Amino acid sequence: MRATQLPDSTPRTGLLGRSENLWLALYGPAWLGLYMLSTGVWFLPAGLRLATLAILPVRLWWPMAAIEWAAAALMAHARWGLDSPLAMVCAVTMPWLIYAGLVHVAGRTTTLVMTPQWMGRQLTVGLGAAVATGLAVTLVVMLDGVPTRDALGRLFAYAVGDLIGVMTVAPLLLVLREHWIDPTRDWAITLGNGTVALPALCLVLILALPGMADMRYPVLISSLPLLWIAHRHGWRACAVSLGLIALGRCLVEIGFGWAGQPLQLRFARGQLELFAAVIGAAALLVAANADAVRVQSSAVRTLSQRLWAQAQELRATATRLASQQEQERRHLGAELHDALGQDMTAIATRLRLLQRRTSNDHIDEQLEDLRNLVTTAHGHLRDAINHLHPVSLTRFGLVRALTVGPVAEMVRNAGVRYDCVIRGPVPRVPADIATMLYRIAQEAATNAVRHGCGGFLQIEIALEGGDTGNPLTLRITDHAGELQVPAERLGHGLQSIRDRADALGAAYRFNARSGLPRHWLQMRVPALEPDASDAAPDRPLEPTRAPHDA
Repeated sequence: MRATQLPDSTPRTGLLGRSENLWLALYGPAWLGLYMLSTGVWFLPAGLRLATLAILPVRLWWPMAAIEWAAAALMAHARWGLDSPLAMVCAVTMPWLIYAGLVHVAGRTTTLVMTPQWMGRQLTVGLGAAVATGLAVTLVVMLDGVPTRDALGRLFAYAVGDLIGVMTVAPLLLVLREHWIDPTRDWAITLGNGTVALPALCLVLILALPGMADMRYPVLISSLPLLWIAHRHGWRACAVSLGLIALGRCLVEIGFGWAGQPLQLRFARGQLELFAAVIGAAALLVAANADAVRVQSSAVRTLSQRLWAQAQELRATATRLASQQEQERRHLGAELHDALGQDMTAIATRLRLLQRRTSNDHIDEQLEDLRNLVTTAHGHLRDAINHLHPVSLTRFGLVRALTVGPVAEMVRNAGVRYDCVIRGPVPRVPADIATMLYRIAQEAATNAVRHGCGGFLQIEIALEGGDTGNPLTLRITDHAGELQVPAERLGHGLQSIRDRADALGAAYRFNARSGLPRHWLQMRVPALEPDASDAAPDRPLEPTRAPHDA
């Protein structure tokens, strides 16, 4: 995902949602207020500068620069202690110019969608600007006459101070911008239901403890709530928590200063601040990644639900089409049986009558041939009717249709040893599912007889009883061994089996290697109605088997 970049001419309802002039008017007082809170190497205005450059259009950058330079000029002597006017001007103007240049080069991201790439780029810009500003200001104060032995310490202090401001203030301002643009946002979510104050409270309490010999580990422990907030509540709550940490740290040091007591820390100057900057950057990156994962998970979940709904619709459509096909087959079979079948029976009867009346042997032989042709055609018609819709399935159910019906007759007539095993309350399976199972078994048996099955074919159906659903398994086994089935082109019969399995919502596998089993299907049948004729629940059901024929 990439952050969407808005043009610089963003209208009143775009970048800030309200007038940029109001944000610009508040910039000066906010800069001074953050400067007053800044202590030691905590330079908070740097974060305000970075966030404002990222938010405001370029046309307002120079008015912003004038406001900051005026505010910085008031405080420059107190911070840097410069005597040269040229050095004072450079120290006041160079930080803003460095930040503005890096923000302009890196690209202004003005989207509300915080991605890990967006966060990483902003933190990289902030780090680069902090180091470049520290180096520039250090060179300025050195040229003004500050001893060079303090150069490295000043560079570290200036860079870490800006980095702390970037980590704690800039993300917080982006959160405030979101609520500025969309007042309907829930503050409870942004504040992590109040948990954002935990890291700041831990840090303040640890810093206020008297006589603490070594506070490195307590301060490290205080960062754990921050990382938990980043992972649990996202970058917005993490940004608020970092802002509270900076505020709490500054207030504690200011409070100790007013009380005339130095803040006793077993850290060298800047170590605690650098530690806080590193932890803050890590927390923000973790939070941005956590938010991205949540957004992607939500999108995947929504897509999965949509695909599941579409799959259910397709399955229902397939089932409906299969049901309509069976109805058409049943209707066509009935028409053939009632019309053409009766006509052929009438023709055979008349031929028999004519054969009895004639005394001519030649004519008698021809009539006998015609009667045999009619009888054969009648048999073919009966087979076609059974294939269209077997009467035994409608009259006697799935179990009898498979054990002694047309499938068994076809297999045995081909000289194949046939075995059909039924386990469980299969007779109570719904009619549409029973029809689908019969069609699958019929197609598999037809393929086995046509392409060879090693002289053996077994159809096994096992149904387990249950209250919330009944697992049903269909296995069709043969002794044909390995079959050569091209993966890129399936036969009509195998494709028909797979289509019917999909319509049932069943898991289906075809085993071309061993045939043990050749076809495997498993599905869940809806809860069956209780039947007093079923076996008692405290003893296993005996399987129903078809007799073995040589």
